[in-house]
Amino acid sequence: MAIYEINLSKLNYHSLQPPLLSYEAYLHIIGVIESSPTSQFYYKIEKKTPNICVYLIEYNKMEAHTICHFFSCDNLDSDYSYQIIDLEQFKFLGTFLEELDFI
Repeated sequence: MAIYEINLSKLNYHSLQPPLLSYEAYLHIIGVIESSPTSQFYYKIEKKTPNICVYLIEYNKMEAHTICHFFSCDNLDSDYSYQIIDLEQFKFLGTFLEELDFI
């Protein structure tokens, strides 16, 4: 179930704060956003019980890069997982999965 899907440049990102996400995951996301003031951010949050997944896309036209940040956490504890992949790697993975007939 999608909870949010929006351009963060038009949103007060503090709406992501707990209890939706663990405090640690929230701080990490805020750190990513604040570390790149020239980037635009888009995100989608999905609840896949018991997990909450945050898909955060960072687009920086000036620096010519797009980075995908993935966070996954639950409300059971403060642990969360984090993965980062740039757009070119993401495209390669899509092509590779198609070649293997997985998608």
